[in-house]
Amino acid sequence: MSNEYLAWFDGACEPTNPGGTATFGVIIKNNDGAGLLKEHGLVGKGSTMSNNVAEYAGVLHVLKYLASRPPGRVTIHGDSNLVINQLSGKWRIRKGLYPSIAVEAKELLAYLRGLGWQITCCWIPRAQNEECDALSKKTSDKPDSIHRKVPMRQDPRDALMIGRTIKSTRITVLRGEPSKGGDWWICRCSCGREFVAHGWNIRHGHTRNCGSDEHDVQSREHQVAVFAI
Repeated sequence: MSNEYLAWFDGACEPTNPGGTATFGVIIKNNDGAGLLKEHGLVGKGSTMSNNVAEYAGVLHVLKYLASRPPGRVTIHGDSNLVINQLSGKWRIRKGLYPSIAVEAKELLAYLRGLGWQITCCWIPRAQNEECDALSKKTSDKPDSIHRKVPMRQDPRDALMIGRTIKSTRITVLRGEPSKGGDWWICRCSCGREFVAHGWNIRHGHTRNCGSDEHDVQSREHQVAVFAI
């Protein structure tokens, strides 16, 4: 296969984990060792941040880069047992701060494999990931440093979401919700109200309506009307 790549990712949450400043670093090379991508950036700050969130942000950045390339073969290296084992299907996604970004990464991984990508996730010791580790901490090694947020690459599923109506729920996807980041969308409920929901829940039918009290009342009134007929 001509399109062969090697990738590494790492993440950090400092000075406290969780609750600190989460950053990531990624490196991608072709099979000949030539560098294709070397980036680092800020994931976020505060109570919703953790090492696991940062690690997943790194691997998600790698996957979105690969989505811009023709299908090929790639080995993605990381020193996070959690991320590697969950992406490999050996461990389940459990409670914590990271599940939404973990689900997003797993969905994009499955999407790429559906396009023909051969993707292997490989755990490596931290000592073998020193370059990426240092890269991930470039934006957090000084207390007063200016953090540079690297724009996340466009998700290839975006074009498939906008304007889509889910048959089972009659929810229509109107547009992305950039303020929340990642796979979040502004949708129109079957009752006509707009609301925000995560893409995974929309696509899999777990979000069935806007969740408002008015929707529940309208649904009950509709059922009564149908029964009366």
